[in-house]
Amino acid sequence: MKIARHYIIDGVEIMVLDGRDDFMLGSRGMALLAHRKLGVGADRILVFTGTEEQPSFIAYDTDGCFSEARRSDYVVLACYLRDCGISPNVAEMLRNLGMDVLAAARAEIESLEIHITEYFWNKALEQDARMETAAC
Repeated sequence: MKIARHYIIDGVEIMVLDGRDDFMLGSRGMALLAHRKLGVGADRILVFTGTEEQPSFIAYDTDGCFSEARRSDYVVLACYLRDCGISPNVAEMLRNLGMDVLAAARAEIESLEIHITEYFWNKALEQDARMETAAC
């Protein structure tokens, strides 16, 4: 079972996945995950790919395409790292990157934990595999 966190900030639902250990979904799998009727549902998906020393992430839109990072993404990343107990000085590192998210990371942003079943994850991986074979 995969565990994700779901945050709502300024009316935007952002899901965060930990992409450090496992194989991550491709664009079609991400689109399925973000789909409100067939998947979990989200306006954006962030995949945490960094370390405690070097936090980083990849952002996806609902169609599964890579997206430019937004200020709200950095705020959500800081909240995610705080909620997961990853590095207490991450907000300071993000501030050094030019993002003033320290106060926002301390703010109460609505969040919940989501459990994604292996069955759904495998279906999302199948969507990616279909795209790869269709492209050959």
